[in-house]
Amino acid sequence: MKFDLHLQLLPFDCMNFPWFSALTEPNAKALHRVYEEVSAALPSGFEEKHNAAGVHWVVPFSTYPPGYHCPPTQPLPFISLLGQKNHLALYHLGMYSSPDLSQEVTQRLFNELQKKPDLGKGCIRMKWGSPLPIETLQWLAVQQSPEAWIRMYEVNILKK
Repeated sequence: MKFDLHLQLLPFDCMNFPWFSALTEPNAKALHRVYEEVSAALPSGFEEKHNAAGVHWVVPFSTYPPGYHCPPTQPLPFISLLGQKNHLALYHLGMYSSPDLSQEVTQRLFNELQKKPDLGKGCIRMKWGSPLPIETLQWLAVQQSPEAWIRMYEVNILKK
């Protein structure tokens, strides 16, 4: 997962971003729906940032001064939402660093969608026009507070 070095804290105005304005109307609505649901479900303490690639929720430097290990000039990333050519992608670093969480998400997605989910390590891919797994995404968003994510990051990613 790549993160731009120059993430900006901005109010979320979708049309300011080329990646969003290039989407068809149904795809833009799907992305915005996932954005709204994830944003509303996240525990307090995460900060929303935007760049040319998408929307990102991070642990701010005020909470975790060391920042991300590569490079430490960035805040610690947690979730990213990106509109890709053929799908909507939600990257969740908690899933990436926890096989147990990833397995639970896989099962929940299968139960909600009634088919095998399209997953990468830490990534949920939702094909444009397919049903959105809103319940699972809401559940996933509330699983870790910034403090819990920092602990998991330090144990499962930094120590490797």
